[in-house]
Amino acid sequence: MIIGANGRATVPAGADPPRPARRHALATLLGATRARVLEATETGCTTTGLSRTLAISAASASYHTTILRAAGLIETHRAGYAVRHEITALGAALLTGRLGGGRSAGAAPASEARTAADTPPRPRLPEEHPGR
Repeated sequence: MIIGANGRATVPAGADPPRPARRHALATLLGATRARVLEATETGCTTTGLSRTLAISAASASYHTTILRAAGLIETHRAGYAVRHEITALGAALLTGRLGGGRSAGAAPASEARTAADTPPRPRLPEEHPGR
């Protein structure tokens, strides 16, 4: 980190920003709760475990994992009656700030970008559901 004459701290190109700065940026991008859910999946966890650890309802934990899974940031596997969530390489790269090259890890270059017909529908947010 470099402190400039104006007193502002900057991170040199190629260096990792400090973890609190990454956390703040991630919370700004995803939302605070969803960022916490993503972090909690680093070690793998169940939906019930997420709700207990983060002090959120099971429905909220399930909703956030649905969004993160649709974005390719976590994977979900059933283990008996439990559902276990684990972070993907893309999710880990987002958490650590190591997406590299100006595009997300594993993302296709613009020349290979998917068309709208190839893109699965995004989950609808509660405020987008008609009749509510």
